Amino acid sequence: METAIEVENLRKVYKEGRVEVVAVDSISLSIYKREVVGILGPSGSGKTTLLSMMGCILRPTGGNIRIHGEDVSNLSEHILPYIRRKYFGFIFQGFNLMPPLTALENVKLPLKFKGVPENDAEKESSHLLRRVGLNERVNFLPRDLSGGEKQRVAIARALAGDPPIILADEPTGNLDHKSGSHVVGLLRELVTTNNSCAIIVTHDSRIFHSLDRVFHIEDGRLKT
Repeated sequence: METAIEVENLRKVYKEGRVEVVAVDSISLSIYKREVVGILGPSGSGKTTLLSMMGCILRPTGGNIRIHGEDVSNLSEHILPYIRRKYFGFIFQGFNLMPPLTALENVKLPLKFKGVPENDAEKESSHLLRRVGLNERVNFLPRDLSGGEKQRVAIARALAGDPPIILADEPTGNLDHKSGSHVVGLLRELVTTNNSCAIIVTHDSRIFHSLDRVFHIEDGRLKT
């Protein structure tokens, strides 16, 4: 199997005054193309911190991250936005939708950053919103959407442009069982079709059966 993303002895340490808090402690793992994996653990265990370092949002204190064989651990800050655009689709727990933009415009945003022509971006965004069941909400602003609908807009946005790696923080947390299963099915379809992968931080036991592997984290460490 081809490796999509690999982390080796990854650490993240925060300083609170004179006290060091270890959020992620020497985690090593590999995620392969064409798989959907889960990261499971109690609140404060380091799941989201790990996901953020994988996605080049947070810099690690130590260790290495390789994405499609490329070491991104020590790249300069001005290169990281390019790396994020090239490799990742993000589903954030807090949605992170742009309030002044409609659902359609929010989904189009990453496509614009990637230089996709306007007509093509419009078609793809409309198609993705239909796939997550929001074809009647394309022109709604985030304030006019329910929590579950905002989540589905965020998921559609993450899928825009067929990124090789999807990083998802509780993507089914605001969805009912049927919608949550549909979302995981979309992610499964994406990774199979595009030879990509999806990494999901989740507490949702209803989707465990749909995951290829589950990594358990506790106190910043990977449980074996």
